[in-house]
Amino acid sequence: MIIENYPWVTSTEIINDIMVVNATLSNHGLHLDFSMDDTKRRNATMKVVSNYDNDIFIVDDELINTDTKSFENKMKNRLRIIANRVEFLAFVVESVSKLKELDEYLLVGNLRFKCSRKTDDGEVTFEFERGIYAFGGGVFNYCKLNNSTELILCIEDLDTESTCVDISDLPKELELQLNLDSIDGFDTLTVKGTLNKEYEHMTIDSANDLVKDFKEAIRYLEKL
Repeated sequence: MIIENYPWVTSTEIINDIMVVNATLSNHGLHLDFSMDDTKRRNATMKVVSNYDNDIFIVDDELINTDTKSFENKMKNRLRIIANRVEFLAFVVESVSKLKELDEYLLVGNLRFKCSRKTDDGEVTFEFERGIYAFGGGVFNYCKLNNSTELILCIEDLDTESTCVDISDLPKELELQLNLDSIDGFDTLTVKGTLNKEYEHMTIDSANDLVKDFKEAIRYLEKL
């Protein structure tokens, strides 16, 4: 990032803090970026962006008003929180990157980092779609105690071509909700899926496992 692009950052202390956090992110293939809203409120938003794909980024859920007296304190707080969750954020970006590489039709976006205090675990919410066949959202939950990540994936209602579902090869962590409707004399079965799984290590191998589980859940529902 080029600090000169953000003239509203005038404090030398804040600039130094930004540089330190950016250096930490850089060690994980990430960098900081900022965006300013186009209103008179002067709200800035921080983003953590992949160094290898600018289309993969996580938006900090906290708006920072640059015109208030509390601006510097809030900016310092958000920087501290991001610095304390770099490994987790890097794991999320790595997972999304691998999903993108594995399936060109799978789009994962609207990634938002939510963490109010440095002592909180933190989470990244997201939305996804795969063409017109599957869509939904979910959350990556960070667990500080175990230094692990939980994925909750919610796949919205999919129309099936039958009125029964074979669950003999149902993925272990995938739960189904079935809804049978009769419309104009025709029975229509819709299926909603929820995947919930914890990944004990935030490593490349764990990211590969997460991507495999993500894809398997979606493909299972798509074939119904």
